[in-house]
Amino acid sequence: MKRKSLCLISPPTRSNAQIIPIALVYLSAWLEKSGIETNIIDIKSNPYAAPGRTEEDRITQKIIQRLRAEKPSLAGITCFTSEYNSVMRLAKGIKDNLNTKVIVGGVHPTLRPADFIYKDSPVDFVVIGEGEMTITELVQRGEDPSSLRNVKGIAFFENNDIHFTPPRELIDDLGKLPMPAYDKLDMAYYLKVARYVIRYMYSSGVHILTSRGCPFLCTFCAAKNLWKSADSKVRVRYKPIKQIVDEIQYLKESHNIDSVYIADDTFAMSKDRAIGFCDELLARKIDIIWAMETRVNLITDELLKTVKKAGCIQVEFGVESGSQKALDRMKKGIRVEDTVRAFELCRKHGLRTFANIMLNTPEETEEDVRQTIRLKKTIRASHAGVNLTAPIIGTDIYEQYVNPKLTKEEYHLFEDPHLYTKILDPRFKLASHNINLSKLHYKVNVSNYVNPFFEFTLNPRYLKSLISSKRKWQIAPSIVFNSIKQAKSYSLFIIRAIKNNFFKKA
Repeated sequence: MKRKSLCLISPPTRSNAQIIPIALVYLSAWLEKSGIETNIIDIKSNPYAAPGRTEEDRITQKIIQRLRAEKPSLAGITCFTSEYNSVMRLAKGIKDNLNTKVIVGGVHPTLRPADFIYKDSPVDFVVIGEGEMTITELVQRGEDPSSLRNVKGIAFFENNDIHFTPPRELIDDLGKLPMPAYDKLDMAYYLKVARYVIRYMYSSGVHILTSRGCPFLCTFCAAKNLWKSADSKVRVRYKPIKQIVDEIQYLKESHNIDSVYIADDTFAMSKDRAIGFCDELLARKIDIIWAMETRVNLITDELLKTVKKAGCIQVEFGVESGSQKALDRMKKGIRVEDTVRAFELCRKHGLRTFANIMLNTPEETEEDVRQTIRLKKTIRASHAGVNLTAPIIGTDIYEQYVNPKLTKEEYHLFEDPHLYTKILDPRFKLASHNINLSKLHYKVNVSNYVNPFFEFTLNPRYLKSLISSKRKWQIAPSIVFNSIKQAKSYSLFIIRAIKNNFFKKA
């Protein structure tokens, strides 16, 4: 009897992604544990090729070639809203060339399953929510159409209509999840020394998850709609601390990583758990640098003292706005004074900081903008990312402010590289003022372009990691490559700013 198999696919849009496809390595590990043969198809771009449909078509053909060679029972594709058109083209290419069932899952399929299931669609099944248990059952029962209705958390086309099965319960115990299937990836590609693991710092590392879910209600984020359980409640689940540190130790010993970024929606929500994680790293004497993102109102002196001792060198915050009214409208659940205090504490402990800041927030006024710019100067973050708010599908602001709603034919707007730097559609303007938001974005971001280009940290822990790294030979070439890339980006920024008079009063 042929063993059932599945190929998990990174879409062509991720062909130059440097961050490990976390969802796919978790799915692959679970499926293998369940007796389902699994491979990950993760084709990378030719670094000298120009981006566009020609390169997408080349990658699509390579994916189809791999599928033809491996002959899986099913092909599973992950998808963000910005990837909808590319994923549907890929699904059609698979259907036109192979007799393989196509599954889609991920953020957009969970939020908008009906976009994928319709008469003559190249997609056979949509997985809604967490995929581990659902895909396992789908592979095991998929050949028996009568049993599909017993697979929770899917949508499919039947009797000229879309059929939804009951919602899938969330996995309560994340300790059941095996070690992510890093062996299914080209780790040499992902572990090249670069500046993306801990922002602007050269290192070799990975993003990891220690939890799933976020309990907060920010109107610009879709997380609460992605992590709903069958009873529509949002719960946060945690991996056991020992299991997390086992993963880090494995990556350190087997792949010589130097750094880790904790990619949780909100790390340190439980201060005791965060400190327990640090204690385990210290107890095992794992010498690694790491960064985390958390909320400004979760920061304490004790927490920062402990994370620094355990190797944390950078903390990222969702600052969003310097206006309390704007924060309240977005249901952020923090106070401006929390932000000021958090950055003061980080400076006290010698921790680098990154501030995520938003303009074009719902009903934003000129005074809100002034207060945000003033706060940016006050907190003196090591670096700041200032972007325009985009009403992403699945968020409260999309539901409230975008009318009429976007059609599938308009999803290309989310593919635009300027989504967060200019207003691409009148429905995307959330602010109530008449400031030219594109000019404002460029003006506020001048220092953000310049600082990373010239900055080099003298953080002793970081310098030690460079000296002891087993990938030292990659550091110099990476510095040269990224310096050229940054210089090009900075030059284009200046040219565009001058051409559009962006340095004049917004």
